[in-house]
Amino acid sequence: MVTVAGTGRQWRSTVDDHAHDALSVDLSSPWDVAWYDDRVVVAMAGIHQLWWFDPIKRTAGMYAGTTVEALRDGPLPEAWMAQPSGLAVSADGARLWVADSETSALRYVENDTMGTAVGQGLFDFGHVDGPADRALLQHPLGVCALPDGSVLIADTYNGAVRRFDPESDQVSTVADGLAEPSDLVLTAEGAVLVVESAAHRLTRLAPGALSAAGANTVDGPRHRLERKPTDVAAGELILDVIFTPAPGQKLDDTYGPSTRLVFRPRRRSCWSRGPARPRTCPAGWSSTARWPRACSR
Repeated sequence: MVTVAGTGRQWRSTVDDHAHDALSVDLSSPWDVAWYDDRVVVAMAGIHQLWWFDPIKRTAGMYAGTTVEALRDGPLPEAWMAQPSGLAVSADGARLWVADSETSALRYVENDTMGTAVGQGLFDFGHVDGPADRALLQHPLGVCALPDGSVLIADTYNGAVRRFDPESDQVSTVADGLAEPSDLVLTAEGAVLVVESAAHRLTRLAPGALSAAGANTVDGPRHRLERKPTDVAAGELILDVIFTPAPGQKLDDTYGPSTRLVFRPRRRSCWSRGPARPRTCPAGWSSTARWPRACSR
């Protein structure tokens, strides 16, 4: 075993577009690699980016993303991701598929641009098949490109393998009842093996399940975890957010505050002064803000 990139230290630097000596640059939770665009692309889950590695020049650097954890398409340096975890290249080599786990999304890179095939964002997840713009995944960790141009998704927290067909723009379920499938591989014989990480085993998919005819259409639950705006009256508001670590655990403040509270009104005119500065209290956060008029936040 030989190390070709990384120092063993976690990346805590600033974003740049420079080429770095591969053995001198810090990485952050790299989860997968794929050969694409004449280089090795690395899914850098820890900082919500894709990086590249050149095995000839032995250099590495940023390929896509800004380190912002969210879902935004566009030019690669401006795109947002959230723990990109699995990579696969289409059969024609034109498209790099990305399992963007925290946005529960299937993303792709093509022509120096990032797009989204399936997924809505950080707070939307579920098990819903059908048209891709309505379909939902739940924390996918792996992808596998098939020769027919479709892509299989290890839909980890749904315990399923999903299939996205770019031709029909449809999502279907080819297998379920799996124990946290985290990756897939296509063998030379055309079989698909699935890593069932929570069952500590490899599983082979039934050949018929890989076709559109063999897949199922699931209309399961839809979830959106984001607090709706709350109307508040003018005047002083005291907001307490209670957070207590689980038994046997503690907050890690090694690199600064481990939690934060962000006030975000819909309109800046709602503030009578600058955003309130949160302060730490033993059991969570407490902060005070003042609105000059009734407003939603």
